[in-house]
Amino acid sequence: MAEQAETTVLIKITGKDLVVPKSQLTKDSLKFRELFDELNLADHEIYDFSPEIVEHFIELLNTKELGTIEDSMFRELHKLSVVFEVPWLKEKCCEWLLEKMESAESKDDKKSLFEECWFILDKWTDGVMMDELVSELAHKDNSDLLSDYLSDISKLKTSQIDMLLRLGGGNTTLFLQNIQQNLAGRNTLDSKVKHLVENMNLALCREANEGLYLRVMETISNLPEISVSDLRCIHRLTLDSVPRSRLFRSRIERLRETELADVELGCETLGEIIRAVAKGKITSMTSVLSKLFDVFFHSVPDTGEFQIFVTSLERRCHKRKLMKAPRKYMNIVIATFKWSDHENSDFVVTLLEEIRSNKNLCTTNEFVIIKRGKKISG
Repeated sequence: MAEQAETTVLIKITGKDLVVPKSQLTKDSLKFRELFDELNLADHEIYDFSPEIVEHFIELLNTKELGTIEDSMFRELHKLSVVFEVPWLKEKCCEWLLEKMESAESKDDKKSLFEECWFILDKWTDGVMMDELVSELAHKDNSDLLSDYLSDISKLKTSQIDMLLRLGGGNTTLFLQNIQQNLAGRNTLDSKVKHLVENMNLALCREANEGLYLRVMETISNLPEISVSDLRCIHRLTLDSVPRSRLFRSRIERLRETELADVELGCETLGEIIRAVAKGKITSMTSVLSKLFDVFFHSVPDTGEFQIFVTSLERRCHKRKLMKAPRKYMNIVIATFKWSDHENSDFVVTLLEEIRSNKNLCTTNEFVIIKRGKKISG
C-alpha cells in the first residue's frame, strides 16, 4: 500500500511562494498549529520580514540547529520566534543575546544591546532581557552610552528614558549636565526633558552636586515661555528634593529679589504692612505679597483681620497708591504654598486665592514679571 503523501501548505513571502510540509511548521509552532490545524488554512502570508530571514526561520524549524546568528539577523529572528510562538527558538535567541552582554565593552556594542532589549520591552512589554542588560552593565562605566542618547532627549521615548535612568545608576552629574545642554536655546520645557526630571532622584542630585542642580532648576524656571503648569511642577519637584523649611525661606528670598520696591523692612503683622504702604515704603502688591510671606511665616491672621487688611489695600489700589499684581504672578505664589509643608498652607492658599480673584488688587495685565524678559504662557 502506497504511503500517503505528506500534506503541504503555502507560505507566501515577498517575491516567491514556499511549499512547506505542514508538520515542519506545526510541530514546534503554536501559531502555525492554530493556522493550519485548527483553522485548516492552506496558505499564509508572512510580511514585515525579509524573505531571507523567513526562509532561514522555516529551515530552522526543520533542523533545530541555530548555528551562528549575525547581529543584523537577531531582531527579525527573535521576532519570528515570538510571533509564531516557537519557545525553543526564542530561548536560543535570548541565550545568544546574553552572551553578547557578557562581552560588551564598547559604546557601539552596548548601544546595539540596549536597542534590542528596549525593542523587546517596547514591543511585547517583556522586560526580562532589559533587566539582564542592566544587571550586566551596572558595574561598568556607561557614560559614553548615556551621553550619546541624552545628547537630544526630545528624540527619545519615555520608556527609553526610564531604562537609561536605570543604567545611569548614581551618575547624577552626567544627567544634570545633559539636561542643561538640552535646555540651551529652548523657550519652553520639552516634554521628554520634563519626564526625565520628574523621574530622577533629585534629592540625590542635589546632595551630589548642589551647584549644578540649582543651575539646572534655575535654567528651567527661567525658560522664556515656560507654562504655568510646568513651573508648578518644577516647584513641586524642588520642594520634594530639599528640606522643606529651607526651601520655604529660599522662596521668600527669591521673591524679595524681584520686588519692584524692595525695602529693608521687617513686617510680622498685617498692620505693619498697611503702615508701610501708608508711608509709601511699599508701592506695589508684589511687595505686599513678599511681606505676607514674612507674616505667614510667623503666624496666620484670622479671617476677620485679613478682610480688614484686604479692604485697606483696595482703597490704596483704587487711589493708585499701590500697583496691582498680575494674576499669573499670583498663580506662581499660590502654587508655591500649595506644595509647601507650612502647617497652615491650606488656609494661606485660601487667603491668597481671595486676593487673586479680587479685581481691585490683581489684574490680567502682565506689567509685573518674575524676571525681566520672562513670559509665562498658559
